[in-house]
Amino acid sequence: MSELKLFAVTGQPIFHSRSPQIFNSLFHSLRMDAVYIRINAMSAEEVIKTARAMKLSGFNVTSPLKYGIMKNLDDVEEHARTIGAVNTVVVDNGKWIGHNTDFIGVAETLKNNSIDPKNINIAILGAGGAARAAAYGLINSNAKKVTLLNRTEERAKKASLQLGCDYAPLEKGKEILDKSDILISCIPSVQRVVNPDFLNSDLVVMDANYKDSVLIHDAVEKGCRTINGLEWLVYQALPAFYLFTGQKISKDLQRKILNDVLMKKAMYKPNIALIGFMGTGKTTVGQLLAEKKGFRFMDIDKIIEESSGKTIPEIFRKKGEKAFREIEKSVILKKIPDAHETVFSLGGGVILDEKNRNILNKYCYVIWLWASVQTALKQVNISSRPLLSQKNPEKIAKRILTARIPLYAKVSDLAISTETSNAEEIAKRIKDEMGQAL
Repeated sequence: MSELKLFAVTGQPIFHSRSPQIFNSLFHSLRMDAVYIRINAMSAEEVIKTARAMKLSGFNVTSPLKYGIMKNLDDVEEHARTIGAVNTVVVDNGKWIGHNTDFIGVAETLKNNSIDPKNINIAILGAGGAARAAAYGLINSNAKKVTLLNRTEERAKKASLQLGCDYAPLEKGKEILDKSDILISCIPSVQRVVNPDFLNSDLVVMDANYKDSVLIHDAVEKGCRTINGLEWLVYQALPAFYLFTGQKISKDLQRKILNDVLMKKAMYKPNIALIGFMGTGKTTVGQLLAEKKGFRFMDIDKIIEESSGKTIPEIFRKKGEKAFREIEKSVILKKIPDAHETVFSLGGGVILDEKNRNILNKYCYVIWLWASVQTALKQVNISSRPLLSQKNPEKIAKRILTARIPLYAKVSDLAISTETSNAEEIAKRIKDEMGQAL
């Protein structure tokens, strides 16, 4: 269990990301002992701190951190440095190295749709990390002309000078699109940015924002050929997977993964479960989150104490951990499957039982609250924690957390560090993320 490798995608927001589906499917298909999760992070500094503490083997970066992460790395590979954005970070001999695979992914996506970028005109909406990577990839694929369209003209101008492409303000969009063969949107907003009247039926349109794309809807209405942004996600993930593992993916497996991602829809779950080590704030955050969502709140440990008439330490002392785990499992079996719109706070060891993990995955969006052992121990009364009431509690806590990390990772839909924000802010961040799913 301790040999499991942990990878992640991080950004803000991040719950919508389909990257875990891609990477975990690849790990499963190749029988690799690895897990890929989502981590909500507000800053590049928070990403690096959490990645080091979790001992990630690598991670992907999405908006809005692709630029900011660069100055927090030990080195940045040449393509990423030229683009000015990193979307993949790997650990190499203890050093964090930044790469960019977005530029590979966009060219491969067009190729997969029988489109040769050579000698055609391409308009790219945006001037951020994804847009710059797309421009770089298509320039290197010998596109005839690449034009960055952006609401902030100065930002587009700066990017165009660095990359060697054209630029124009968004208000000139119709003029540019009338002369373009392809429009690629790299703006994370789900709002309408491009006036539908700017589109024409000869355009091929792709939106990197693959969730609820207004642009794709408008393009279909105008008779444009469209390309699902999920294809770009898959084709940038494949070279990232190689950077992470050193393994190339066969064409057959590539097609299978792409088809699975395009066909599979997100599954609705009626509840939210907070898991994590002791002292990470599950109860406090859970109560605040339930209030913000208008959900009920249930603390499984409290229910166990009320139903048994004993405190958790008393149960451990008189009956032992094994008996406590059976009681815990029976309460979970009783409470969670029939619950609706409920936030559950669960004990740190709930993930040790496979049946518990299966129930959580089936009925709850599972949020892993993360904190280092040092931070967590400052928040708890060690004498009331049966597993720590021995000599050298920090050493014991580190051993327990290290053993549990793979299980927390396997069951979680989202991880978030509680070290850099207070409980109110953490609850708000989770609520905002859940708005993409519930």
